[in-house]
Amino acid sequence: MELKQLEYFLVIAEEQQLTAAAKRLFMSQPPLSYQLKNLEEELGTELFERGGRKMKLTPAGEILKQRATQILELSKNTLREMEDYGNGFGGLLSIGAVSSLVHTLFPEPLVRFQNEYPNVRLSFLEGNAADMVSALIDGKVEIAIIRVPINSTKLEHLACDLYNFEQLFGMEENMVAIVHKDDDPFPGVDEIAVEQLKDHPLIISSRFYGLITSTFYAHGLEANIRCVCDGSRNSVLWAENRLGITMANSAVMHWEHHPSLALKVIREPLLQTRQVTLWRKDKYISSLARNFLHMLDPQKGLRSP
Repeated sequence: MELKQLEYFLVIAEEQQLTAAAKRLFMSQPPLSYQLKNLEEELGTELFERGGRKMKLTPAGEILKQRATQILELSKNTLREMEDYGNGFGGLLSIGAVSSLVHTLFPEPLVRFQNEYPNVRLSFLEGNAADMVSALIDGKVEIAIIRVPINSTKLEHLACDLYNFEQLFGMEENMVAIVHKDDDPFPGVDEIAVEQLKDHPLIISSRFYGLITSTFYAHGLEANIRCVCDGSRNSVLWAENRLGITMANSAVMHWEHHPSLALKVIREPLLQTRQVTLWRKDKYISSLARNFLHMLDPQKGLRSP
């Protein structure tokens, strides 16, 4: 059984027709049929049900599809790993981060990483936490950096479980209330309690909707939510235009760019969040990614030899 046979088999399984599969593989149908026949004879079982307009996998075919995918992925990752070492840690590293964390990655650690590995090209993807998790699952990024509630393990709003990923925990932060200085309902104070927000219109990020509403509920209150934004940075614009109080993380923006706004730390353990760096447990992680993770936390011992 050869890798090329497995590649042919997977294309046939996806296209469900020999003609379409042959066209996609830029080959004629007879050689493709011959390769499939040889594979079935070698394995001693039929892989497709014949007779219908579409070729459906047999139970044995379903098993082979799963195994073939794993084998080809392992082969690809092995070649990629060899290229890593052969290139002296050059190449492309794909990283994703939630918008509210982008400016905390500059000048550290991205600038430091580029200075230490000048031959590495970076592909940087920005979006919300759900976007980053999806990009990680789809293989668009090797590393995703997101922010989650401090005691989160299962993230229903992200449709994922953190246990599916390797994790590196970063700094912890309190949530803050961002108010326009001209409408500051809490003048002269730097910290407030959740109860003080109950009568004010709130602007929040969608990924923290469940966290915020459940926290208010735990205090016997109902959050007066005026707007739910896709990203925390967008929610800052609402406060800047005096449309409500934004609940977000202090790292959501550069304060020097918003002199009209004031920040009030919310004293509430349930609203604490932390930065989490994720990578997939079931995927090969490149030498470039290992070195980046080692730089984030040398104790992880991930630096490539």
